Amino acid sequence: MFDENELKKEMYKSYLELLENAEEDLLTECSEKKPPLVGEIRIFNIDPPFYLLVSKRIKEDLYEVIPFTEFWNLVSNSKISLLIRVKKYRLTLSPLPFTYYFSGELLTKYSCVITTVEGSVVETVREYVGKVTLLDFDEVSVDFLRKESGRIGKFFVASIFNSFEEEDY
Repeated sequence: MFDENELKKEMYKSYLELLENAEEDLLTECSEKKPPLVGEIRIFNIDPPFYLLVSKRIKEDLYEVIPFTEFWNLVSNSKISLLIRVKKYRLTLSPLPFTYYFSGELLTKYSCVITTVEGSVVETVREYVGKVTLLDFDEVSVDFLRKESGRIGKFFVASIFNSFEEEDY
C-alpha cells in the first residue's frame, strides 16, 4: 500500500527537479496566434508549461485568468478539489486558488488554445477559486502554490504595467 503524503512529497520533489533543470526564461511564441476568448484553456510554452483559463474580460485588452496545473495531486485535498480533463491531450488539470490579469496581447502572442469549456464550467472554476484558501492545503501544497504563483506572477506584473502604459492619464 502507498502513503498518499509520501506520494505527494515525491511528486513535489519531481516538480522541483523539473524547475531546477528548466530554461524558464525561454518563452516561445504560439504558432497559431488567436485573440483570447472567455472559456478558453490556454498553454504557455515555457519550461515547464503552465495552463490558464480565460475566465473574464475586464476591458478591451485585459483579461482575468485562472492558472491551472498538471500537478493536480499537489493541489488536491480531502475537503475540496476540482479537476478538468482535456481528452484531446490526455491532460488532467486542476485550478490554482488565485486569479491574475493578463493582457490580450500577451495571451495572443504567447499562449495557445488547447480547448474551450462552457460558461457553466468557467463559473464553477471561478466559484472554486473564490472559496478555497491556502488554509485548505497542507504544507507541501502551499510550497507548490507559492512556487507556481511566483512563476506566473512575472507575467501578471508585465501585463499590468503594459496595461497602465496604454492608458491615457
